[in-house]
Amino acid sequence: MRRAAGLAVAALACVSGGRTAMPTAEVTREVGVASASDFQRGVPAVLRRNGYEIIRADGPPALLVETEWRTRPPFADEAERGVSSARYRVLVRGRARGDIGTAETLYTVHITVESWARVLGEEQWTRVPASPQLVESAQALTRELALELDAGARRY
Repeated sequence: MRRAAGLAVAALACVSGGRTAMPTAEVTREVGVASASDFQRGVPAVLRRNGYEIIRADGPPALLVETEWRTRPPFADEAERGVSSARYRVLVRGRARGDIGTAETLYTVHITVESWARVLGEEQWTRVPASPQLVESAQALTRELALELDAGARRY
């Protein structure tokens, strides 16, 4: 059974596309730029709309929103590689940009989706490379968040 689990983890490592660096279980994307008030309004709104439970919100000076871990069935491409269940959480961070001469501090916003999985025959959660379907799911959330923050920036 351990051999099968080891083969599943090796198959998951192939998702890295041949990169020499260690494949990552995280998907991080730049969302855009937001004020602190737009971040503190828009990020929780999008996450709650998507069913996430927020367990931490900090800032300023540094902005952070962290969600609770959610368990989900594996995506099809994960299941093909031996994943029996997966869990993930979302972290959204805002870093103050340098002084750009605006009245309000602006933040560069990044989203990170962290994912852990259980491989068939194993009880422990393990980090596995992000599958293409997980990457697409993270990109869809990034696009929704970017639209929300962009709309906030246009309010008068």
